[in-house]
Amino acid sequence: SKDNVKVTNVDYNTKLKVNSATRSDSGIYTVFAENANGEDSADVKVTVIDKPAPPNGPLKVDEINSESCTLHWNPPDDDGGQPIDNYVVEKLDETTGRWIPAGETDGPVTALKVGGLTPGHKYKFRVRAKNRQGTSEPLTTAQAIIAKNPFDVPTKPGTPTIKDFDKEFVDLEWTRPEADGGSPITGYVVEKRDKFSPDWEKCAEISDDITNAHVPDLIEGLKYEFRVRAVNKAGPGSPSDATETHVARPKNTPPKIDRNFMSDIKIKAGNVFEFDVPVTGEPLPSKDWTHEGNMIINTDRVKISNFDDRTKIRILDAKRSDTGVYTLTARNINGTDRHNVKVTILDAPSVPEGPLRNGD
Repeated sequence: SKDNVKVTNVDYNTKLKVNSATRSDSGIYTVFAENANGEDSADVKVTVIDKPAPPNGPLKVDEINSESCTLHWNPPDDDGGQPIDNYVVEKLDETTGRWIPAGETDGPVTALKVGGLTPGHKYKFRVRAKNRQGTSEPLTTAQAIIAKNPFDVPTKPGTPTIKDFDKEFVDLEWTRPEADGGSPITGYVVEKRDKFSPDWEKCAEISDDITNAHVPDLIEGLKYEFRVRAVNKAGPGSPSDATETHVARPKNTPPKIDRNFMSDIKIKAGNVFEFDVPVTGEPLPSKDWTHEGNMIINTDRVKISNFDDRTKIRILDAKRSDTGVYTLTARNINGTDRHNVKVTILDAPSVPEGPLRNGD
């Protein structure tokens, strides 16, 4: 009854010929023979093999991130009469408009993770079934996906504080970021920058959500800044604000007054004089000035300013009474340092009494 089927009967023989066989010609063929003495029949099973039908949809895309995703589909209705060997997947980056290979499954599994995506680009995918006869027509995704993480990097942590230090290390502590970006924080990266380097470099890594770190291998005497980034699945987030500049130094040293800044002076009355003296020591020493053994306090004319690394005394409108020995004393739990400086105020001589007379 079909156009491509031809039956030829001759004596004692019958012939069935199917031209351009397709999969739909597969099945059981039965031949009947009959005469006055009875009848007979025989069945023959015919399988027409071909490449498979396309895989069945939907072609689902999940586990999307900035670099990969996973595809899922269903087997074809018709395997072409031979087992499916595997599936072949292609991807199309909408910026190029070309289909390129994206991978093959290992055996007839109906899922594949596709990597090598470019973050932020739009992709379509298609999948074909393959058997020994060839490869099917494709099943294609209904719409494009964007290669992006379902979460962001964390926001910046709090500014680190230095909880402990010595000449070769600091111990830092900070607060967690306000937002983890939608994915749990898995750790932190600590970065340092020294005075001679404009670039931040990684100096410690914490592989847990712990908000403190030990930073070793500092060089004594160098000035450093430190900052922290939180890390989640999307990667390291924005850096925290940097710490105050920290000089790598011993934690316990006795005070030391820089004597180069305390040289004896002579000055005319009415002028200003000052001493600005560097003082080191850990912990930070107290700094006190005395004049001829008497503690100096701030007045309209006398100003003492103490800073972490130095102390400054400034005296306006110098008077004869400012002459004498000034002593700076620096103290901490590790010791005391003291140094004297001598100040001489030269007053103008009193006006001579008149009248002037020409020489005798």
